[in-house]
Amino acid sequence: MDSFQISGIANDLHISISGCTIDYIWMAEWYRKRAEKNPEYNINELRGWTFTSVIRVGKSLLFRLENPGIGNRYIANRLGLSGVWSVRSVADGYYSGDPNAAFVFGLVHSQGKIFLAYYDSRRSGSLEVRSNEGDLESLRSYGPEIRSNQFTREWVTFFVKRHAVPIKQILLRPEYCPGISNWVASEVLFLANINPMALGSRLKNDQIKRLFEALHICVNGHTTNMVWDRADKKCLLCHSVIKKIQINRRGTFFCPYCQSVDWQIPKPITKEYVEKIVQGKL
Repeated sequence: MDSFQISGIANDLHISISGCTIDYIWMAEWYRKRAEKNPEYNINELRGWTFTSVIRVGKSLLFRLENPGIGNRYIANRLGLSGVWSVRSVADGYYSGDPNAAFVFGLVHSQGKIFLAYYDSRRSGSLEVRSNEGDLESLRSYGPEIRSNQFTREWVTFFVKRHAVPIKQILLRPEYCPGISNWVASEVLFLANINPMALGSRLKNDQIKRLFEALHICVNGHTTNMVWDRADKKCLLCHSVIKKIQINRRGTFFCPYCQSVDWQIPKPITKEYVEKIVQGKL
């Protein structure tokens, strides 16, 4: 699951449960045993707490809760291979008997009651409940969100220039670009006209500027499918043949002409430029 899917999940949950107060908690036996061994999984203390927001941080969901007079609580959730959140109305019935359900919250809001359930059939997801956001271990390895004010061109220059390894490999490190998946990294580099094998430490300032712009375009919902999974097909722009290579054991797709090692400054990336690509007008 890539960062854009997780962003969609976060948005849907935020709309559904913000302002809802937990008044009931059910845990599956396997989850209860996990919580006994790992206190950070213990959700029993959350009865009476109110959800205030749900956001994506890297490839994790961050739930914020508050309880007047007590303070705040934070839940960090990595979905793993099979984690799924589901919001149901009480009219749909109580379904805690599902063997894939990890736990169920009964929530109260201004218009009635709903259930918030977390399923994890492979039990590969992780959960942390902390009183301080900075104590969430699973989020410490992430760099600043690309949409945030902290993700600046200076930050990109800093982490790109410090590594003499292929730029594609650098983009997949969550401590630098949280939430960038393998296919998104390929598309970002295509938009930036940068060869995925180019060493980060050797990129020019104009290339880094282009990379910074491409990252923002992709995370703001304008990701195109120009090269990903299109090996041996013609490039939609120049009609060269798309190539597939392995970088750090990850499949990488690129256009050898548009992303030539002999890099020239291309025209600036704009929203209109991306929309023309999507519409096939370029």
